[in-house]
Amino acid sequence: MERVRHVYLQRRQKISVYGEVMYRADTWSQPRRVVAKLEILEDGKENPRFVVVNQKSATPFVHYRFYCHRGDSENRLKELKLDLRSDLTSCTSFLANQFRLLIALAAYILYRALRDKLQGTPLAKAQVRTLREKLVLVGARVVETVRRVRVYLPESYPERALFRQAARGPNVAL
Repeated sequence: MERVRHVYLQRRQKISVYGEVMYRADTWSQPRRVVAKLEILEDGKENPRFVVVNQKSATPFVHYRFYCHRGDSENRLKELKLDLRSDLTSCTSFLANQFRLLIALAAYILYRALRDKLQGTPLAKAQVRTLREKLVLVGARVVETVRRVRVYLPESYPERALFRQAARGPNVAL
């Protein structure tokens, strides 16, 4: 970490270094390979991460990326369960529970599409809960006419520009 700090002090930008060590904890019978990602963020905060692996063939970078992707898929499942309440399957009928799960999955797909429209913005990597709180759960006045539907947002709404970008994204024909 000292070498990483030295490079950070020269460049003053985020830096990540991957490496490996053999480590043996007190309770382990033998040493194991530990892959490390040592990074310092833009603000100077140190962020060391470690993963114990059992394969010897891949590089530390490949191992770390593999485990990150694995954890990311677990985060998506957590979003589906907690943010979209896909676990609300308390009906006595199997088909009713299956339908509830399909509705949660459809909502997740719509939120992913919404997030795709927000590329290049602070919400480009936002989770479902954040998108829901900032863009969907908004008090607005909706006026419907024969030709169009207008949504009037409050003047004090801080995410107004992001809401407009999502509504007028490249896939929407106005």
